[in-house]
Amino acid sequence: MKHHLFTAAIPVAAMVLYGFGLTGDASMLFIAGAACELWFWVRLLAGTHPLRKRV
Repeated sequence: MKHHLFTAAIPVAAMVLYGFGLTGDASMLFIAGAACELWFWVRLLAGTHPLRKRV
């Protein structure tokens, strides 16, 4: 259950970082938001690989 909560918290963190990154001169926060979003998608899709065998 903690795994799912953590996965759900990643896009929230990305949105917050995107928001702060778009205000002013904080492009590093915008890049950190993009990294969080990428991390979310990798984490979400990692368990649904079509060639992965479930043991």
